[in-house]
Amino acid sequence: MAKSLTSDSQWEDIQSKDWFIEAQELAEEKSFFNWRLEYPDIFYDEAGEEKENPGFDVVLGNPPYINAIELNDITTHEKDLWKKRFNSAKDAYDIYVLFLEQSLELSRTDGVVGLIVPNKHLSAPYAKTYREYIIDNHQMWKICDVSQLGVFEDPSVYPVIPFFRTERDFEGVDNIEIDKPVSTVSISTGSEQMDVCAPSKLTKIGNNLWGPLLLDLEEQDAFWSTVEDTVQLDSEGTVQASSTASEAEEFTVALSEEPPSKTNKKFIKTGGIDPFQSFWNSEEVRHQGDYYTKPVLDIDHPIITDLRRSQYNSEKLVFAKVASILEAFVDTDGEYASVDTNLFYDSNLDIRYYGAILNSNVVLFLYSGMFGALRMRGGDFQFQAPQLKQVPVPSISIDTPDPERGSRVSTALDSYKAYLEGSASRPKPEKDDVAHDFLAELTDRISELKQERESLNLALLDYLGIPTAGIPEDLEGKSLQELHMPAPGVADTLLSETGEDLDGLRIEGVSFSGDNSKLVMSVDVSYKPDDEDARETDRYGRLAENEFETYDAMVFTGLSDKKRTLIEIFVPEAVSRAGGFADFRQSATKTISPLERLENLVLPDLDAIKNGLEKYEDVRQDANELDEKINKTDTLINEIVYSLYDLSTEEIDIIETSLEE
Repeated sequence: MAKSLTSDSQWEDIQSKDWFIEAQELAEEKSFFNWRLEYPDIFYDEAGEEKENPGFDVVLGNPPYINAIELNDITTHEKDLWKKRFNSAKDAYDIYVLFLEQSLELSRTDGVVGLIVPNKHLSAPYAKTYREYIIDNHQMWKICDVSQLGVFEDPSVYPVIPFFRTERDFEGVDNIEIDKPVSTVSISTGSEQMDVCAPSKLTKIGNNLWGPLLLDLEEQDAFWSTVEDTVQLDSEGTVQASSTASEAEEFTVALSEEPPSKTNKKFIKTGGIDPFQSFWNSEEVRHQGDYYTKPVLDIDHPIITDLRRSQYNSEKLVFAKVASILEAFVDTDGEYASVDTNLFYDSNLDIRYYGAILNSNVVLFLYSGMFGALRMRGGDFQFQAPQLKQVPVPSISIDTPDPERGSRVSTALDSYKAYLEGSASRPKPEKDDVAHDFLAELTDRISELKQERESLNLALLDYLGIPTAGIPEDLEGKSLQELHMPAPGVADTLLSETGEDLDGLRIEGVSFSGDNSKLVMSVDVSYKPDDEDARETDRYGRLAENEFETYDAMVFTGLSDKKRTLIEIFVPEAVSRAGGFADFRQSATKTISPLERLENLVLPDLDAIKNGLEKYEDVRQDANELDEKINKTDTLINEIVYSLYDLSTEEIDIIETSLEE
């Protein structure tokens, strides 16, 4: 066309044709856009021939973020076209991956592309094909992590800016630069010191996961060291969902509260699982709007498929699907059925051994590195089957003869018992297969300890004989106003302000400290900060929990041991209940300060509840002793798992520090 239009008259003649006019109207109606026609000088020379190296030098952008569900509501026929046009248009993709691919296709051979996109593409299954396309055709040379800087108003979007060289083997890119600016200002200037990662790491994990790029440099080193000589979990057994969404709904007809039996399986869901523990005995289960005390699922019901029946009958791990940490309950006898969870069964080795591995600090660290980009708002992970399949676990073999292994494990269990009773030394099996057997035994022990701990009733009011509605008049004692003296400087704190001074001012919690001579009560408060205040807030506009302000409020002296105990355990209970319980209310008013709210709090009469208080103290002591044994056992399990991953002391410190943060 460029060659044929040698004069203005020829062009005017074409413009007057009906077909041209109709084409223009259709283009305007359908918003047609052709990059080569819109930017001919980028792709063609003056003679109308394609340039030797056509395309843009640099492409920068902020593409739209539209997930697969939203795309289905917006368009249907375009998706068929995109599937043919883009390598990345596979599975349930987000449209921004197509923009990334399009940008690279529009760039010249030695061009640069950088788009600000959600960090999910580093680990999401829907971006697997996109990552393969990048690895096969282009080269990442830098990634700028701005996910924690709040660059967008939507708090659920955690963006990064990957930069690519369009040339697959561009010279000079020996490492991928990883920039983590501390503010939006330093995004443009760059950090003084950047982490680096070898390009080979982009293909080191199955599905070409890039999530570990966001780890700090020393965390990356620990991560790559840990995954050496490991195997994926799905090579050790079967990882599958426990139900589909429709099955979870349909199974309601097979639920009852009959006694558990071989065919009536105890029924649990994601919210009823902790590491090594289920809450089937102690917490209600809500399913499809109904509440069950101890639900069972009749697996002989026609609605239950053979696959589900086989799963539920198996020895298995049951994973919570949404949680802040990986939570795997070990069902050694096939007693449980579940929905909205994921399962691991038909394992190569003892299922209890895998329970210890999967509930360990190491695996949580690895999972965070691999799939941290998929975290939900609030920090929870989604533990889906595709991700769980990829969890790296130690590769071990059982070589030691059974009698020798049994003897070594027996010795280790004796040492474990002494360790629980106060011995400083902890048993550490030297052989992997002995560690396997010992971890299986420790899984039993920690499960039993947790079950015993869960059976203890620590509901304070039950022991004091106080109903949840409040303290009966015949049990009322003194208020805190009659027992305390003000903490030094409290008049200059927010505790002495009112709701007229600070919008939304209220008490969030109390804690205690001190020595034998005095007891000091500190108070956490929140309020609605000004718009200029950069601190994090909750959905109501008040300070988030990690932003609470804490002040010393009251000092108690001359207390008997029993009176001190009563204050330490009853005041937090009353504050957590609020709503007028024990004459305490949480929120300040225009005329009442938080300090005055606390002064109004009424304690029960010590003489009237003395016996119940003593019983509660005894049970709480039992709980504390069990907690200590649980923590010791958990520590021992983690130490043995660290050794199976062959980690150094320095690497262990890095992992534990990372998890604390």
